[in-house]
Amino acid sequence: MSTIDILTTSKPFLGRAALHQSNALRSWRASRIVGKILVFGAVSGETGSIAETGSEVVLDVECTDNGLPSIRSMFEIGANRSEADLLMFTNADMIYLPSFFSGVSACATVAGGRFLLVGSRMDFDSDQGFSFASPTDIAVFEEFVKASGKMHPPAGSDYFVFPRRQYLENRLPDLWIGRGGWDLYMIWHAKTHGIVTVDASPSLLGFHQNHDYSNRGKDEGVPYEKDPEAAYNLSLLPEDVPWNEWTLSGCEKEWVDGILREKARLRPTGRERMRTKSRESLNGRVRQAARPLWRRVIRRLTRLFEKPAPKQREKAPTQRHSAPNPGIEAQRRLQQVAAGGGPLRIVVGAAHTLYEGWISTNIDSLNLLDISDWQIVVGDLKLDRVLAEHVWEHLSPDDGIKALKNVAMHLKSGGRVRIAVPDGHHPDASYIEHVRPGGIGPGADDHKILYTLETLEAAVRKAGLEPEVMEYWDTEGRFHAREWDPVDGQVLRRDDQRAADVARRVRR
Repeated sequence: MSTIDILTTSKPFLGRAALHQSNALRSWRASRIVGKILVFGAVSGETGSIAETGSEVVLDVECTDNGLPSIRSMFEIGANRSEADLLMFTNADMIYLPSFFSGVSACATVAGGRFLLVGSRMDFDSDQGFSFASPTDIAVFEEFVKASGKMHPPAGSDYFVFPRRQYLENRLPDLWIGRGGWDLYMIWHAKTHGIVTVDASPSLLGFHQNHDYSNRGKDEGVPYEKDPEAAYNLSLLPEDVPWNEWTLSGCEKEWVDGILREKARLRPTGRERMRTKSRESLNGRVRQAARPLWRRVIRRLTRLFEKPAPKQREKAPTQRHSAPNPGIEAQRRLQQVAAGGGPLRIVVGAAHTLYEGWISTNIDSLNLLDISDWQIVVGDLKLDRVLAEHVWEHLSPDDGIKALKNVAMHLKSGGRVRIAVPDGHHPDASYIEHVRPGGIGPGADDHKILYTLETLEAAVRKAGLEPEVMEYWDTEGRFHAREWDPVDGQVLRRDDQRAADVARRVRR
């Protein structure tokens, strides 16, 4: 029987949300085949059920522009921290019974090596707590749901189950979780990457505890065309295909009474036909709403190693004076750590990456190519550790050496910089197509070089550093790996088995 670890992100544990989320966590823990329950992002409020169910809070997760945990980052962290056969993502207010997980395991056994198992839910109203500790407790819950539950339309998917390492090889963009459209993208992504899509709703349902949608600005939800966050998710889908192709109705297979069979193509519902017909007229508004968000993502990538021009900074003098200078703030934090005698460890090109004991910097605080930034942030201090995960491929070869020299100048004797980059010797042609300069993967349009063991080692030596290779593919398609200590820099986007990335530790 397959084992399952669950990934989720929660609202604050307050009021009804606390009751609903506690019910959900208890229901998951009642299954013997559920292992870890990982709750991503900071939690607050009445969080006793997290400890009660042995759930783990994961803080070192990247976030999207709305401050919520990134789906891509959650899936990658889950793959690296889990030992289960399957991962399942779901919202933190969804109840699943032990029979559900047994059915998921059975379906996964016959679904093959690459699949996305998705399904719908039954909605019900409840203001009471439930226990799932015994068959009697479960029967009480089932009777309660029968009396008030209603099936949800097939437009949305509420759970996503897949082999643990699947999305290390087939990476996702930073979808805006909790907003419309991201579930549609998941099915589209699977179908375009040759991943079997399975609708398990005929046999396997979750139970959703009804709540308002005040977090989205309107009690009954916000229409797609007026929700810029949903518009961003939808902007990633092809324009010329009806949306119902990416709902449960569009899945290739379905799980019915223990049999995996081809799914009959369903006629679009009236709502879906209306959406399809009006797609062209809505498309302009949706794209227009999404465009500022999309541009923000592109700007983050293209500005990663490009210092903002002075004229751009002068456009908002009030904001400049009211907000702390990022470089000065990083300098202050480094000096505080140094005064306390602690190790000086920084992450470069960090964006939203936050690790305990590390100071995160980005282009606005530390431009790797600008020695004046190094003088402001680091000054005469010497660093113990520097971490750069998927940064150096955004620099030209010459700039990469220049940046390494700047790092070397500010390392202590015996200090280390750990660099992780895509590996040009990876034997999977699809992977190479995603990560090569100008490739089809997220951010690849800004990649300047695809490093191999040989080219990165040469750059490191030219900068006066001594390379110590930790993980890599050789020219014969063989993977090599050594044990390495995450204390020297935690690399999340890596694959211990297939080495989707190269993690290297470089010693001065």
